[in-house]
Amino acid sequence: MFDVSYTIYDHGEDGLAEGEIFILDLHGFSFKQFLDIVKNTEELLFYGKFLQEASPVRLMCNHIINTSSIIDGIMSLVRPVMNKEVQELVRFHKAGDNSILDFIEKEVLPIDYGGTNGTIDEHYNEWLKVFETKRYVAANEFTS
Repeated sequence: MFDVSYTIYDHGEDGLAEGEIFILDLHGFSFKQFLDIVKNTEELLFYGKFLQEASPVRLMCNHIINTSSIIDGIMSLVRPVMNKEVQELVRFHKAGDNSILDFIEKEVLPIDYGGTNGTIDEHYNEWLKVFETKRYVAANEFTS
């Protein structure tokens, strides 16, 4: 789905989208999941390096919502390997906090996050249709 998003927008002269804002919802994130991340630190760091240095996107901001004290532990592991610029682009929002509305307009956010732009399920179903269309096109290109 991440790759598909690059194919549908007008990317300008340099081929990149103007930028991406990521929202990571940690609702239901458990201590067991935290331990799984700690066990797989190498993979997490590899993915972080990809996002910082190789992803074909301009990172505008990461909003991590519904956070708990577990996040403090995770960030103490990750923050030392993040470059300063990326560190400044990460915003944390505690559970029940609507501070994300200070950064993103209500009209853009799904209802699930205090916005007015449909539900996450509606957006998911729309993107799934786009994804399926792109999969069909890509499959035909390989068989032609």
